[in-house]
Amino acid sequence: MVSLGFLAVVLSVALSFQPLSPLLLTAPVVNPFLRRLRAGKYGLATSALLRWALTIFLSIVVCAVFVKERALSSFPFARSAAESAGQMIAGSGSVPAGYIFILAGFLAFVGLSAASLGIGACLLLSIAIGFSAGGAIALFADGNNLLLITLVALPPWQWAVFAAVLLICVPAAAIGARRLFKMDVPEPETAWLKQRVMIAGSLVLLALLCRLVLAGAWLSIVQAWTVF
Repeated sequence: MVSLGFLAVVLSVALSFQPLSPLLLTAPVVNPFLRRLRAGKYGLATSALLRWALTIFLSIVVCAVFVKERALSSFPFARSAAESAGQMIAGSGSVPAGYIFILAGFLAFVGLSAASLGIGACLLLSIAIGFSAGGAIALFADGNNLLLITLVALPPWQWAVFAAVLLICVPAAAIGARRLFKMDVPEPETAWLKQRVMIAGSLVLLALLCRLVLAGAWLSIVQAWTVF
């Protein structure tokens, strides 16, 4: 799946057609995810999502090293994210991911996970990853400190939201498969389901708290503790 994810990014950049990019990026994860979901291997389904998400994020950033402008024009909202990141570094922009983005994104992800066996949620996540990668691409142009680039492009509240959606996708997809699609998939254990929901909910609350407390000073904090 890692190699297919990388090839999907390369093909997306080669075609540079934004409406098609989310479909291409999502394609590598569909079969591994659904196969594990049908077998009731929910932990493996989550790990497949994680590997896929990391692969396409890193692949987009790597492609931008060679064809920056084409990479930014190949994924929805990547260029706007790059511009916002550049303005933030210059001191004239705001930090990414507001409260509405966090709440609406999480709720949309949960709904799509249940209503589409997780595939629609992966499409949405591929757009969010392309957006975050766009910020990282812009930051690479201003410096080479990987730690600072990572922390600014993906501040703690975005890490928390990404973790939350990855944790909740499989439980929501499993419930949707059983109740909406009437599929014969193993029923998730109640204790496991409650644990996932509680952790995901806690991560969303943590994201909102971090956004409230740290957003205004995040860039200054990161720059104070890193060499840019």
